[in-house]
Amino acid sequence: MQKISIMIISILMPIVGYCASMCTPANTYVAVLSYEYDGTESTYDTDGNWTVTFDYTTYGLNSTTGNTVRGISSCNEVPGTLNSVAGYISASTLDSGKYCWCEMTKPLISEWAFIHEYADASSCAQSCTGLCANNVKTVSALRAAIYGSVW
Repeated sequence: MQKISIMIISILMPIVGYCASMCTPANTYVAVLSYEYDGTESTYDTDGNWTVTFDYTTYGLNSTTGNTVRGISSCNEVPGTLNSVAGYISASTLDSGKYCWCEMTKPLISEWAFIHEYADASSCAQSCTGLCANNVKTVSALRAAIYGSVW
């Protein structure tokens, strides 16, 4: 089994991109995730999946290219504080609470980031995924929390 290392570059600069593609071993995955720049489009579905598109390549300096970040949402019974992260939120209460959490699943997996407390579980279920998509697109503090907590 081949060992793969992960390098995350959080600031977009031409020299960094050049070095990342020329100075890293072939088995290193380079992810470019810049929290400073808002997304250009966000979409979500009723299954809790969200996608945000950016104007820059979010990953792939030495692998496949792309410009999207994908993730999932969860309405949980575990409370949090705005933009705080947690590696684990109770699976037994997934999608049954009033606390909205977001997790990035591609290009890398992040910890869960808390974004909102709704009045009840029904309101959370109706709005959480859309809030994750919109806030990842427009709120740099949330992107910083998510990007800074990759596994």
